[in-house]
Amino acid sequence: MELTILNKIDLPIFKRNPQDKLKLNLQEVFNLWSLLQTRYKNVEAIQILRNFIHDRDLQIVVDQVMEEYQRQMAQSENDVESFEVKMMERPPVDVKTSQPVEALSDGFIFVRIYEFVRNDLFHLSRTVRTTTTNDRLRSIFRSFLTAQLDIFELLVKYGKIKEWLDIAPTYKTARAVGKEKLDVAEAYHLVEHITLRYDQIQLTKFFASFAHDPEYAAILKAGLHTLEAQVKRLEKIMLEMEVPLPKRPPVSVKTPADPETIEDVFTYRTIYRGIQEAVDLHLRAIVESTQNDSLRQLFSDFFSVELDINDKLIKYGKAKGWPHQQPLYVSQT
Repeated sequence: MELTILNKIDLPIFKRNPQDKLKLNLQEVFNLWSLLQTRYKNVEAIQILRNFIHDRDLQIVVDQVMEEYQRQMAQSENDVESFEVKMMERPPVDVKTSQPVEALSDGFIFVRIYEFVRNDLFHLSRTVRTTTTNDRLRSIFRSFLTAQLDIFELLVKYGKIKEWLDIAPTYKTARAVGKEKLDVAEAYHLVEHITLRYDQIQLTKFFASFAHDPEYAAILKAGLHTLEAQVKRLEKIMLEMEVPLPKRPPVSVKTPADPETIEDVFTYRTIYRGIQEAVDLHLRAIVESTQNDSLRQLFSDFFSVELDINDKLIKYGKAKGWPHQQPLYVSQT
């Protein structure tokens, strides 16, 4: 996995504040409650569906999915209780039935569980992104997301072996390229990624020329290095797969504007919004890249790096007092 210089920056402001673990903002309360609700619903649905599985391998895969959901459910229950957030009814311990239902084929069951996991990835990603006050809770949600990506990867590869997974049309070129084929969604995401990175490189260079705080300037420089390294990887793949490359941004960005007119807090918030956009783009690419396994891994690497940067930037911004303040949750008990 790609390493980023940003992870090597060890500024004192990145150290965890012990008081943070005692606080929750209103969005984080909803994140915690909503995540537990989703786990309850998915666990109960899988409890029902696995009664009708015939394929032994599918049973093993589904058991792994269930085990991870139950782990996340137990962790979420502990956090909901410790923060004194309202809890809902839990699903049954299990659901057992021997009543045959012919319409429930193994392929149908697989697709339903695949959709649970896929849709849940977007829920988890948003939960991680919007958990900004409590660093410990964000770390827990991040661990859920990482585990869910592993489960998704297992389901994609298993579904392709069983031919239960629909694959988008292949991206056509005049000659055969590479050992792994590329589908139209994957080609689209390559173009989307490199155009976003080009724009972000140009914007970061522009903002870096106005940076006032030395630590913030170091962060921008590290972020720029990561963007440029990712662009090189994307350009190489797109040339190999014969996906047209767009025009690149200027080598440098010069402006006669007065540096005092653009404050660090403004550029910080703008870059942070850009990272949120990139996180969503990476995840959509992962979920929609089901034919080319190595390309899906590339997008997964980008996603992990982006979440690391997101975490660093949240902690840095809070130390500076730059993020917009979120109302804190106060328990009524």
